[in-house]
Amino acid sequence: MSKFDKHPGPHYEMRTPCDDCPFLKAGHGAIHLRRGRRAEIAKGLEITPFSCHKTVAYSQATNPGKTERSAHCAGALIYMRKTGRMSVVSGLAQALGFYDDRQLDMSAPVVDTLEEFLS
Repeated sequence: MSKFDKHPGPHYEMRTPCDDCPFLKAGHGAIHLRRGRRAEIAKGLEITPFSCHKTVAYSQATNPGKTERSAHCAGALIYMRKTGRMSVVSGLAQALGFYDDRQLDMSAPVVDTLEEFLS
């Protein structure tokens, strides 16, 4: 058991984005999102943890539900680091030793700006 299994928040074991992460640059396989969804995601990044879509459970209404193994989206974390920002939850996780943003794969093809993410 690792310390990741002991805390109640989002898990930070992902270091690189999944193959269809919404934070991937154009031409790198980012998942298609409904109109306006990227703006919703961007608006909540500094407040609410954004879980990788491959680690949440989807209901029949397609609303993502976090599970005890939901992991924070590595693409979102890399994007936040590139833009010099960090969510409140990630800041606390880092201060408590549950997360180290220096372990992220900063060479991954993640968007560099909000404008690029929204386009």
